[in-house]
Amino acid sequence: MRKKYLSALLFGALLFASAGTFTSCKDYDDDINNLQEQINTVKTSLDELSEKINSLGAGVTDFKYEGGKLILSTDKGTNFEVTLPEDKVGITKVEVKDGYLWIDGVKGDAIATEGEAIDVRVDENGILYINNEPQDLKDEVGSKVIMVDNNNGTYTLTVDGASYVLPKASAAVSLISTDQVYFTNLSQSLKTTDAQTAAGAIVWGTADSYRGNWGGKKAVEKGKLLVGQISTVQVRVAPATFDLETAKLTLVNTLGEEAPVNVVPVAQGKKGPAISDSRAADANGVWDLKIEMKSSVTANNIGTIFAAKDADYVYQNVKYALAVDGKVATDYMYYVDTDKTKAGSTAKFVFDSSNGNVTTSLNFKENGGEKEVLKLSNYSKNTTIVNAIPLGETTLYLQGINEQPHIDRVYDSYLEIKDQDLADKHGITVDGMTITASDKAAALVGFPIIVHVLDIHGNETKVEVNVNFATSKQVGQELGDQTYTLMPSADANKQFILVDLKDVFTSLTADEAVAVSTAGEGTVTWFTTTNKTDNKLFVTTGDAVDGLKKINDNNKVLFYETKEDALAYGLKYDEDVAIKFIGNTADIEASTIRKIAYAVIPFKSIKKEALPDASTPLTVVLKDKDGNEIRKAAGTYTVTLPAFDEVLVANNNKVWKENTFYTRVTATDVEDGKITIEKPFKSKFAENQIGYLDLNEADNRLSYELKYTDFAKKDQYIDIAAGPVAKTAALKGDIVSDDKYKLVNDIDVVATFDVLGTGYDNFKVTKEFKVYLQSVFEGASLSYYKDSEDVLKDGGVMTLGDYQYVYGGQVKGNKKFGLFMNFDGEAQPYEFTTVSGNNIIFTTGYQVGTTYVEVAKPQDSDFKGAKLNKNALAYIYANDGASGTLKAVKDITPVNEGYGDTKRSALEVKLADQNSGELIFTFVDKMGVKVDATLNYQKNAPKTAE
Repeated sequence: MRKKYLSALLFGALLFASAGTFTSCKDYDDDINNLQEQINTVKTSLDELSEKINSLGAGVTDFKYEGGKLILSTDKGTNFEVTLPEDKVGITKVEVKDGYLWIDGVKGDAIATEGEAIDVRVDENGILYINNEPQDLKDEVGSKVIMVDNNNGTYTLTVDGASYVLPKASAAVSLISTDQVYFTNLSQSLKTTDAQTAAGAIVWGTADSYRGNWGGKKAVEKGKLLVGQISTVQVRVAPATFDLETAKLTLVNTLGEEAPVNVVPVAQGKKGPAISDSRAADANGVWDLKIEMKSSVTANNIGTIFAAKDADYVYQNVKYALAVDGKVATDYMYYVDTDKTKAGSTAKFVFDSSNGNVTTSLNFKENGGEKEVLKLSNYSKNTTIVNAIPLGETTLYLQGINEQPHIDRVYDSYLEIKDQDLADKHGITVDGMTITASDKAAALVGFPIIVHVLDIHGNETKVEVNVNFATSKQVGQELGDQTYTLMPSADANKQFILVDLKDVFTSLTADEAVAVSTAGEGTVTWFTTTNKTDNKLFVTTGDAVDGLKKINDNNKVLFYETKEDALAYGLKYDEDVAIKFIGNTADIEASTIRKIAYAVIPFKSIKKEALPDASTPLTVVLKDKDGNEIRKAAGTYTVTLPAFDEVLVANNNKVWKENTFYTRVTATDVEDGKITIEKPFKSKFAENQIGYLDLNEADNRLSYELKYTDFAKKDQYIDIAAGPVAKTAALKGDIVSDDKYKLVNDIDVVATFDVLGTGYDNFKVTKEFKVYLQSVFEGASLSYYKDSEDVLKDGGVMTLGDYQYVYGGQVKGNKKFGLFMNFDGEAQPYEFTTVSGNNIIFTTGYQVGTTYVEVAKPQDSDFKGAKLNKNALAYIYANDGASGTLKAVKDITPVNEGYGDTKRSALEVKLADQNSGELIFTFVDKMGVKVDATLNYQKNAPKTAE
């Protein structure tokens, strides 16, 4: 017989799909009453419990079963307890760990993928179901209490069928990481989905002897555990303003146990002072996390204390989550890897490899970026100085070169001053790896220091090097993060990017302003990083200086007091407005440069391969005539592109309907089916005078990609390159329907506009629209004017006169008489001559050639396309099988028709037994495409001779 026991033992199984421990208790007859009595002992009911938690604004942080009690904890420090019977039979321990069900220490089936919601229920027969899968347990499970994590910030507590939704406590901050991450040795940067087979581990050893004279920050005792350099992991904090240094950070496993390490957050400081400053938070919300071993980690247990045995009794790395103030804030994705078999070389530390290659450099961080001072070599102190050390307080650190593992074996290091008198003179002090330099050290070159290193075996190595100090005072000047939207212009003076100079000039003292303004050429210089990966924008020139290279500005940078002046004048030098620093002092026409607030840099300073929307370091330096830096300000600069519709708009409303552009096959060579996309867009210059491109320039920068499906159901693609004002290309495939009355109409188009012109492949904006392609005279219609009135207007009918003639069109004075053809908003007189010639000519260049009069509707074989010498031929016939004849005649004088008296060509209509009907005018182009226009008529009976 299967025994029932209370499923309250399962509540923790669903807490973040992590491990929970449960202990069963024996069956008893009145489960719900007993449970209610236990709740009453703490003076509450389930309803009151739910109400109490919600009224407190509390969140549930933990569930556990211990000492015969079910304990519910909240983030308000309040615990709610329910006492349960203590006698236990059958299954005594149930766990959900790493997505598997464990029964009394025995691993069962997989129940869920990590991170998914887990559904738990018990049916009326006492069978435990997890994700609708019955669990093969040897004992029954009661159905009284079930706790389910809804994965939406709440838990559902079900007691004997009654459910209560309780809020889940959450961390006040979220930490965003993207991969499983190892805390491993410094030369590795491991991110892997395989938690067990990744190479590399933290390097560690023990001190061979007592080192009481060690000058570093860490104590060294014989036999003491010495841990090498450990890699950091990066997290992004939301909200970005949250200061991780104000919170307690821990690593916790799925049982809620803390790893024996201290987690130390370090702001990257990508916006603001160097990392050695007192700034705590990073404006971008990005932090590096370091770990330090606690004293409970010893040489005897470090190899296994961060691991656990699997079902095969093999040690595997334990998964940890980051917790903020005791609340889990990430998935279980972090590992502290101390597997000595994966640690790599643990030989004595040296600054050079066995083949003499330098393996270690001395670095510091500034504005979130890593900068190398110089390389450290056992053999020579005369290594090239890459970057000068900033004035003020700077923390230096050792960095491995090309991921060589020597750096992993460093336990501690410190700096020693070689010449104390020189240090005192310039106000230089050291403390551990931190060096502090006063303003007296500005531009100091060749200052000697000794770098001491202790490795994981207690071996000391030292090297003497010379370092330089920066000349810039950098009194807090920052350009900040700037973004500028590039506006294209045909005017060379408007082809610039705008830089906000903040207080770089306005904070100058009078003496400093004089020093800068009298320095001549090169007094204001623009720089970007030497790192090509980071410099995604600027063309550089010259040699690198302190990790920076000069931006090639073509000596064209101008400076302005206001943004309005900068945008209005740009690169056009007007001595009354603009200020430039080239050549000599005569180029500076300003009462004071301390009013300068903006600079314009020409487009020519932008790389051809530059990337929009990519941040690039930007530094401006002000110097005096002796080359001393007066000011130096840095930031990041990003150019972005305008939207297509911000630059260009529809050119002509009559050819646009919504997002469709209407055009025709070209007026010449129509047999080739050529499409013309002519000036569909115009610049916004005419609308708001903001200096965008004129239309011709815009067309020269526009290209098109066309896509359509032809009548053979094949996809066709056409590219029309930028260049001529009119964009013309031959259509491909079967573009005419079988009945010749339809041309391929629906064409998808992507227009691409080159914002900076040719050569800048990445600076393009696009717009998708449709082109409706019309045949030569598609949409043409007829009008017939009698007494200057269009009798066909609004569905009207033409009445033939006594002589049954349709007269050709004529304009007399400002009046129209006879038949006219309407096309593209233009009306032209219709001539009925059968002689080839320019019968009808429209100002757009489209022409109707010879007109053929037929007895009945002509067949395709009757069309005389080979004789076509204009855009289209015209065929006239009577619809609906009318009998009789039609004939074109010349030089007919209209009689009593309200017409003029000039002789005109005419169409003679002789139809037997029919007093009304419809004449069809069919225009046929060289592609055979047919367009019909109709002429409805009624006729009078002809007069008889007297």
